Amino acid sequence: MAIVGSGGVGKSVVSATLARTLARRGRDVLAVDLDPNPGLAYSLGLAPSDAGLPPETTIEVKGGLYGWGPAPEVDLATGAMTLSRLAPDGVRYLSPGKIDGKTVNKSEVKRCLGTVRLLVDHLTAPWDIVADLEAGTTTPYEGYARFAEVIVVLATGSWRSCLAARRLCALLPSVPLVVVASKTAPGASDAARWGLPVQHHIPFDPEVAAAERRGLAPLDACSDAPALSAVASLADLLLKVAP
Repeated sequence: MAIVGSGGVGKSVVSATLARTLARRGRDVLAVDLDPNPGLAYSLGLAPSDAGLPPETTIEVKGGLYGWGPAPEVDLATGAMTLSRLAPDGVRYLSPGKIDGKTVNKSEVKRCLGTVRLLVDHLTAPWDIVADLEAGTTTPYEGYARFAEVIVVLATGSWRSCLAARRLCALLPSVPLVVVASKTAPGASDAARWGLPVQHHIPFDPEVAAAERRGLAPLDACSDAPALSAVASLADLLLKVAP
């Protein structure tokens, strides 16, 4: 599954909470961080790192994304497991790295991004994949979610967020979509005003917001928060769509 939406809708928290919730149910889960901004690692409860894949796992490849690809010794079928980090609840975390504001580490992300996408596309093990995509329409348009059997489109009640969600839905017509109204007030249905078939709601939750401000994983800081219960219910829905 891929998690998409405009900025500020809660993609990283939802992605991390979905991943850990599924893992707690005994499923094997790979959390893929396809956002060059930090977020998913914090929400999982991992110590964040800007590093991507080890240098020896990638080589310059003509025609590869940004001119890079996997080294010959990398097994695309299993590399997602062997090159990922262990996160809480047994989740595996895979990232192409982050763009560091101090060193402007764009080259690290460019070196690793194509290989990470190939590892996800070629994973043969029956694992659940939960991918946190960069905000907006660019990465879905460029095929970052091509592996997904279901895509979660998050939107708040704002006009801008709903517009982005409508465009995302139009970009991804061949994959089952689950539209989720995120950070809503009780009983709110603002997202529906903009023509979105809202299938689930995640309420705004001050406990989750406080955990995010502290850089903590919400599941560790406020496990009984209503928003996290809503994400657990979302997991049930997604497993019905793509078991």
